[in-house]
Amino acid sequence: MLNRPNIERLLTIAREGSFARAAETLNVSRSALVQQIRQFEEELGFPVFYRSHKGVRPTETGELFLRETQKLLGSYRTLVKRCAAQYQTGRESIVIGVMPNLRSTVIPEVCKVFKRRFPNVEIRFRDYFPSDFFGGFRRGEVDICGENVWLYMLREEPGLTFVKLVDSAHCCAVLPGHPLADSKLVTFEQLRGHRLIMYRRGITRCDDMLRDYIQEHEPDIELIDIEVYDSSLITRCELENAVLLMYRTYESNFPGFIIIPTDWPFPLELGVGYHTHCRPVIRQFVEVALEVYRPETSGDKG
Repeated sequence: MLNRPNIERLLTIAREGSFARAAETLNVSRSALVQQIRQFEEELGFPVFYRSHKGVRPTETGELFLRETQKLLGSYRTLVKRCAAQYQTGRESIVIGVMPNLRSTVIPEVCKVFKRRFPNVEIRFRDYFPSDFFGGFRRGEVDICGENVWLYMLREEPGLTFVKLVDSAHCCAVLPGHPLADSKLVTFEQLRGHRLIMYRRGITRCDDMLRDYIQEHEPDIELIDIEVYDSSLITRCELENAVLLMYRTYESNFPGFIIIPTDWPFPLELGVGYHTHCRPVIRQFVEVALEVYRPETSGDKG
């Protein structure tokens, strides 16, 4: 059970670096605060702080505990706000995680059909930077992880479920005048000696798999790391005469580029992710998604 008052006391002590200053901030006596923390550490089964004449600082275990419980506390506060908003409006709501740098192609159609069928359910969107896109979903900050989810998550994630809706594939995007601009298909052999712009390692699992293959088998392809797909890429490709890695499903996000398919054996799947233990309205959203994109298997709930 999340002991919010004690967690907030621990965070205050860590921030102040002293029981005395923390007690003053919390408007309690130092002795009372010391006793409360000592009892809480006994309940936890490990010390959170080192004590010395210079003050207090977290133990190695304490640092891990404080870091992770701060995330839990943030999720708890978000949940309380959402529940309070739902109670006040008398309406159910669904929060969908999205990335502002890529215009969705699958989610909008599902939302339109769902809204016609369930007009009283509020649909809200929450933007995430790509490197934290799946992290927000894992922390429970969103109900539905948008269509890119299988690019980021692993199927064996405990407590999370992925439903495939459509297939996609890696493509290459180049500007007119690039040596590959007239190609009908890009092979690894054709990319040798070229620069390929792609997500840095650790953002998407599918790109990491492709990166591993290139680094092992195609050392003549130079990889350029980026954190996000944004409006600067067309200029960067022009200045560096580079090739941009992208996904077929998001071609409309890149006007001005020539999009060329690849023959690479790294299939991509787009769909929706949700928490296995969730509210009925979330399962209704998933069912609508299946009806829209996989009507022949809409009875499969993942």
